[in-house]
Amino acid sequence: MLDWFEHEGHVCIVFELLGLSTFEFLRQNHFLPFNVEQIRHMAFQIFRAVCFLHRNQLTHTDLKPENIVFVCSDYDLQYNEIRECKEKTLRSLDLKVVDFGTATFDHQKHESLVSTRHYRAPEVILGLGWNQSCDVWSLGCVLMEFYLGCTVFPTHDSKEHLAMMEKILGPIPPHLLKETR
Repeated sequence: MLDWFEHEGHVCIVFELLGLSTFEFLRQNHFLPFNVEQIRHMAFQIFRAVCFLHRNQLTHTDLKPENIVFVCSDYDLQYNEIRECKEKTLRSLDLKVVDFGTATFDHQKHESLVSTRHYRAPEVILGLGWNQSCDVWSLGCVLMEFYLGCTVFPTHDSKEHLAMMEKILGPIPPHLLKETR
């Protein structure tokens, strides 16, 4: 935080100017996936940020590519002969996790529905409550999206979402299904 001020009853917080979100970079780069080395470098930074939050009893609840932002999104442009298109290569992979609008302390009341649909953990979909593990699930979905260049679970329906999970990961454990509301 660089500064803060109040304007017409609203607290305004000033942060450093950051670059593109990882989603926006993927979109502008024709959804070409990141390579494994790039993902490893980005994952390390995101894990550190999420570990910091969790150590401080805070759950982000909305980890997604739109909320993971490059510090600087300068890039080099080169022609990718395999894909027959121009490909952007970032000069720096430094990034930050942003948008804490739905972040929740562990001791606070938890809303029943959290996370953006494509990154929502099965326990949230099943109405079983949630904890910091929902961030871990979301992060796994984000990293797979970086690797694939597309979302793992592209759906807007809970039943279809669970069916997609089962197709990829195998059956949902019976004890979880028994606990559903």
